[in-house]
This record gives sequence, C-alpha cells and structure tokens, in this order.
Amino acid sequence: MTRGAIRPCDLPKMALSLIKGCLVSSGAASLDRRRCYKVPVSSNNRRQSSAPIICSHNQHSNMSTGDPSPASVTPLLSDLLRQCNVTKGYRVVNSKRAHRLQEKILQLIHIDRSESGPNFTHGSYLRKCQAGQSQVPEYVRVERIKRKGDRSMRIYGPILIGVESTPLYPLGPADALFVTPRTFSGSMDDFDAVVQGISCSHEFDETTTCFTRPEAKPASVEQAFHLHDFVYLRASGRDCDPSRADLLRVAQITELQSAQPSKVLLLDPHEDKSRPYLRAQGKSMRINYNRIRGRCWVQTVPLVAQADDEMSQHFDKDTFYVIGQTLPVCKECASSHERRHNVRRKLAQKPLAVLDLFSGAGGLGLGFAQSEIAECRWAIEQDICAAKTFSATHPGAQVYAGDANDALIAVIAKQFHGVLPRPGEVDVILTGPPCQGFTLANCNHSDEDPRNLLVPVALSYIDIYRPRWAIIENVTGLVDKNNGTVGDVKQGMPRLIMSALVTLGYSVRLATISAASMGVPQSRTRVVVVAAKAGEVLPDLPLPSHTVPGSQSTREWSILSGLDDTVEFKVASRRRDDGQAPRRWVSAWEAVGDLERFDWENPHIIYPADKDDPEDSYRQRRLLKVPSFACNLVPGSRTLGIGPVKSKYHSRPKSEHQLLARSWRRKKSDAGEEQVSQHRTVAPTLGDAERVANVDLKPGANHLSWRPFRPRLTPHYLRFSSEAFGNNNCYPSAYQRSDPEEIFSTTLTEISPSSLHGTVLHWNQYRTLSIREAARSQGFPDWLHFETGGDFANAAKQIGNAVPIPLASALGVALREAIIDRTVRHRPTEQKAPAIIPAAPPDSQPRDNIHHHGAAPSAAIAGGRGNGVPAACFQVAKIPPFKQKRTAQ
Repeated sequence: MTRGAIRPCDLPKMALSLIKGCLVSSGAASLDRRRCYKVPVSSNNRRQSSAPIICSHNQHSNMSTGDPSPASVTPLLSDLLRQCNVTKGYRVVNSKRAHRLQEKILQLIHIDRSESGPNFTHGSYLRKCQAGQSQVPEYVRVERIKRKGDRSMRIYGPILIGVESTPLYPLGPADALFVTPRTFSGSMDDFDAVVQGISCSHEFDETTTCFTRPEAKPASVEQAFHLHDFVYLRASGRDCDPSRADLLRVAQITELQSAQPSKVLLLDPHEDKSRPYLRAQGKSMRINYNRIRGRCWVQTVPLVAQADDEMSQHFDKDTFYVIGQTLPVCKECASSHERRHNVRRKLAQKPLAVLDLFSGAGGLGLGFAQSEIAECRWAIEQDICAAKTFSATHPGAQVYAGDANDALIAVIAKQFHGVLPRPGEVDVILTGPPCQGFTLANCNHSDEDPRNLLVPVALSYIDIYRPRWAIIENVTGLVDKNNGTVGDVKQGMPRLIMSALVTLGYSVRLATISAASMGVPQSRTRVVVVAAKAGEVLPDLPLPSHTVPGSQSTREWSILSGLDDTVEFKVASRRRDDGQAPRRWVSAWEAVGDLERFDWENPHIIYPADKDDPEDSYRQRRLLKVPSFACNLVPGSRTLGIGPVKSKYHSRPKSEHQLLARSWRRKKSDAGEEQVSQHRTVAPTLGDAERVANVDLKPGANHLSWRPFRPRLTPHYLRFSSEAFGNNNCYPSAYQRSDPEEIFSTTLTEISPSSLHGTVLHWNQYRTLSIREAARSQGFPDWLHFETGGDFANAAKQIGNAVPIPLASALGVALREAIIDRTVRHRPTEQKAPAIIPAAPPDSQPRDNIHHHGAAPSAAIAGGRGNGVPAACFQVAKIPPFKQKRTAQ
C-alpha cells in the first residue's frame, strides 16, 4: 500500500453506518465497504471545510458505467408517473406523510327561481350553464348581488375553473378547482345549479402560469414618493446620450407639485466605469411623473475604498454610491430603509437552513447565500470532483457524494448519522437536476434519458422534507413544445412539477429568466420554479438589473393546454418597459479583460512552418510580449491544462464585474494577493491547436478564415457538411472567436474549439477561453478553485453545469425582500398620508419593488390635498410586476 493511502480500517463509523442505511430498500445495489472512503479536500482551496464528505465509490460510478440505479420516488410521484404511462426506471419508497389535497365533494342543487327568492347568498358557488357537453364547466363565487326590480338581479364574482382548464391537465388533482383573476358579471339565468362542498386552496393566474395560495400573495404594492427621493427615470432622447438610450437614469426629486410635473436633479455616471458610482453635476430638469420607473437607493460615502467594501459585501443592484459629495435625503425614507436594514440583520443572525440537491460545484447555493439570510448546511452531489469543490467553498456544510436515490432511501429509513438532514430541519431546498435529457444544446437528447427521472427524485425530497421554500432550476428545453415529454404526455415535465407541488399544498410560480438580465456576461436563459409552503409568502421574480443585447432577445415560452392545443399558457418572464434597466449588459471584455494574455503554440503538424514569412503572427506576438505554451508537453494526454500555473492580473479592474470577481468575500489574509489560479485552458489536440492558430484575430472569425488558403485544416465533419448542404458556413460557431463587446455564448460543459453550440475562441489570443475565464462568465469569484481530479476537463464540466452566481443571488434577494416585506407590514408605523395623483398609463407604469429602498408599504395611505397633506408627497397606484396586461400578484 502506498504512503498516504486510506485503509478500510480508517473509515469512520459514521460513514459505514450511513452506507448500511442506504441498503434498506429492496433492489439497492450492494456496496463494498472497502470501496467507501472519506474524501480529502485539496489544499489548493483557500476555504477549508471542517465537515467531511461522505462518498460511496459504487454509487458514484453507477451513472458513468451506463447502468444507473432506479430513481427513488414517493407514492405521490409514482402516481403522477403512472398517469404519464411511465412504469419503468423508478422504485417507490415508503412515505407515511399525507400528500393529497382534500377531495372536493361537489353537490349540485337546482337554483330556486321562484318568487320566494334564490337559494344562494354571498359566498355561494354557482355553476355556469354549459353550451355543450364537451365544454369544461366553470363556476362563480358570489361576492356581490345587485337587485334590479322585484325579480331580476345582477351577480358579480370571480370565476373558478377545473384542472382541465389549467396547464396541469392531464395530471394534477382531478377534482380541484382554482380561482382566477377573471370576474363574472351576469344574471341568474347564466347559471344552472348551486354548488356545495367546494373548498379552493389555490388561485391560478392564467397570464403568468402561477398557482398561489391566498396567504402567499404579496401585498398590493403602492408607491409613495417624497422630496429628495432617488428614482429611476425612463430614458428620453432629448436628455440622454444615444449610447445610453436603453438605460434608466438615476435622479433625485428636488421639487414636487401635486398632479404637476416634478423637478429632478440628474446623477451622471462617474468617470470610473468600473464601479456603479454617480456624481451630481448640478443638472436639473422638469419631468412628467409617468417617466418614473421606481425608486433606488443612493448612498453617500467619503472614500472609494468604503464604497468598494459595501458593494462587495451586499450585492445590491439597486444601490448606487456618490463619493465625496453630500446630498439631502428624505428622513422618512431613510428611517424606512434603516428599519428594513435592521430586519435584514436579524434575519442574517438566524439564516435559513438550505439543502442543495444535485449541488454540483455550488453555484446555486453560493449565489443564494449572498442574500445573507440563507446558509447551505447540506449538499448531495454524485460527482466527486464537484463535491470536493462544494465542500471547500462552503465551510461547515455536510456533503454527501453519492447517489441521491440511495440518500433518499436512507432518509426514509431514518439513517441520518449527522450527514443528511432530518425532516423539519430544512427551510429551503435548492435543486438543479441534471438536464442532459432536456437541453436543446444536446443533439442526442432523448425523452427516455434515465436522468430525466431525477426531476421526480428532487420532488420526492420536497415531499419528504416539506421545506418552507423550494427552488428548481433547469434548461428551457424543459418547457419546449417539442421536448420535455414524459411518457405519453407532451410537455409532461412542467406539468408533473407543478402538479406535484400544488398537490403538496405549495404555491408555485413557473418562469423563465435571462441570466444576462441579472448581470451574467453570457447568453443563458433558464426555467425557474419557485414554490412556497402553505403559510409562507411566494416571492416575486427579480426585476432585470441589466439590459440584454438586441441580438440576444429572449424567446417567449408557453405550455399548451392538455385539452385544446390551440390554447397556450404563457411561462412568465419579468421585464421592464422597453427592455430598459439601470445597468448595461456585462460584455465579454468587461468580464475577463483584466486577465493575463497567452497563446497556444502552433504545432505545424498539418502545414509546415515558414520561418521566412514576415507576416508570421507568432513573431509579432513575441514583440508584444505575449507568452505562448506548447500543447504537446504530454504526448497523447489531454488531462493537463495549458497555460501559466499562476499568473498576475494584466491590469487593474476596469469594470464592476472584474472588481467583484477579485474582492468578493476575500479574507484579509488574501487581500494582498495579486495572482489568479486556473487561468489555463483545457489541452486541445494538436490539430485543433493548429486550426485555432489559423483563425483570424478578429471578433466573429471562424473556420472560414483558413478555407481558401489551407483547406487541409478543415475537419472531415465540416467538409462533409459543406458538400452535403452546399454551404461552407453550416456551423458558424465552430472555431469561432468571441466578440469582446457582446456577451459570451452559453457556457457549456466542454470547452472545445470545434463546438457546434458555443463560441469559445478568445477574440485576440490564439487559444480557447481558459477555466478562469469560463468561471467568470458564470460569476464565480477568482478565489474559488475547482477540483479537477487530475483532468482539467472536470473543471469545465463543473462550470458548465453550474447556475450563474448573479442569477442565484437575485433569487435569494427576491426571497429576502419578500420576507422583509411581510415582517415590516406586521409592524405598522404612523406615516403622513401622501397626496394622490393619477396613475401612470398601463404601458409606462413604474416598477413595483419600491419598498425595497424607500418608504414601507404602510406609508402609502390614501389621502387628499384637502386633508392637509404636504405637497412633498404623492402616490402612484398599484403597479404590475409584469409587462403583460394582467398582474401576478
């Protein structure tokens, strides 16, 4: 036995006991005790985890050998899968917890139309007359009765629909009814029966595909603006730079007149573009109130260093800084802001306990923890390298590196052993099940991929643990009309997810979010499911903080009705009017432009080198002092990285993204470090290295660069495609260079120059993107070291599978603000009633998260000028969070 090897006798009893606990179900593979071990964490990471990683080598290898273990699901998920005609690939684990909604017993009583009066009253439920036998019945809850004469009456109330009229069908509770935002107005002749025995637990918003329990709905948000408030203004061509026409402007209200345009002081961007700093240059203007798009918070600080520290600690996209200038502040709003900040500090003292399921390297958990109210305490991840990375970046977290199916069985058997959480301990479950069976980037994706059943496994964890909140993230292929099929049910996966959560009593919001709109420097749109337990508030979607390039406009997604495929339910995506946002998108250069430059050497194995060529690019590169690295240091091996082991930064940070990547949560002992690790590329083949060296150094250049001059460089698949389709540019992204002024293409699990779905060549260097550059495209900080296990491609896999940090952070902040809103509402304070002015037009209404940085919602009290209301206040009516006609409140 070699020195330092782990012997079976060294295994902790806890690990062995856990392994035994994973064998409680029938059909579980027998685990060899000699192949189970405790994973040591590499010393390369700066953050060491005191908690061990419990790993089963046998579990880890099941999926990679092509013989995955069957999915473990609870009876609820088993029933839903059988409804989809899926009978193989999973095993049912016993669960004693009740999971179904209460059965609805509908008793129909004919309406009494005699002169004695109707046999219903306020709060009764009526069934609408059906035009035909095939029509799905609808119901109305009577909320108001207006009598006309002696016998006629007018009935008003919300419309209720059955599960057949929702995107849950053909799954979901068969006899459940849902309240809709639609209101009925008609006579008694429009109904044929009084319905008894109805109990509706959810409201369904047909415009945003959201199922909400009444107690989970956020309060109606009203905005009260005051003198000296800081607000967002819609850009106007008359007073803004054309290059910033898509950006909201920050201004301070300096004068208010009820129902009259107000006067504002414009705040311009600071000369230092790397930071979200502003400066007041004394430029004032009068505006109409309908240009206001919400409130932001501007903090005045004396020194740049103090602002840098605040920015890197709190990650608040609606906070800006003014350095060395003093601006007046509304005392009422400052008091409200301080009150919210105090609630935030109290929540941070007792953070929510998070279980990160299918955690990967920890992007979702790491970003979610930036909200400062949550802490990852447990993680389950099958890939051993990703588990090591997670453990090193989450001190104290218990990481189980093994099969999530067997871990679920161990939990049901109450075999926790301090590694897995007990039911009742988990507040939040974060999960991003493997998406290879759904992703549209995978040309070979299949609806029968066994990894697709890991989504029901994740839902089974929610069934067992019943967390207060759950967030599920996955690719947009999950809701694609031609994808996401489960058994015989088209788009079955989103239906299954929502049906399971609604049946469990959760409020559910299904949405798509563009990562670029949250400050991620890449084109990446994700499906997000947010669920809140009964009694908890359902957080709204985060508002975009960054604009999105016009070429990267997000696609609209929808779910077809199970009864009529001409009816579509839109999958919500939150956006601001006209696509405007406070900040511009983060370009590729702004993400990685401060990293050291280096090239791959041209091996010249296809075309020999011409030493006398005066246009030799590498000779010119040497004059620029750009180092080059050979790609054949280890012949026949592609496991090593190419590039400097550690390198210094090429320049000072020149963007906010670069600054945050360097300084985010850096320990004081690391403050003086100016080196970055893993700024190396995955080793290419020698042929690919020569092809990359022949692609022009200009944005967008691809394999067409060498075709006229060196045709032998063209790989066979590109040559075959050109001949078959008669188009030399069939795959434009193959060997294509990125554009430094645009965002990156979607970061994938493989950084290969021949990739057909991603642009991975650097725009001015002869190489692909490095591991560190790919990590920056996902928002990972520079101090985070990815465990490779001897193969540098493992780091690329972890990065491509991760959830972007800024996107996860935005979801965490949305939950934090929803909790703070509810807490503040339960502590009302006396406020002066602001004056009322007419609401803005529907197409130009302000954003709705105003209470984030201003007056509490209780401050917006209806009043009028005749009641002695000061002229320094006004109120805007209720604001929809979406651009659609109907809101998702």
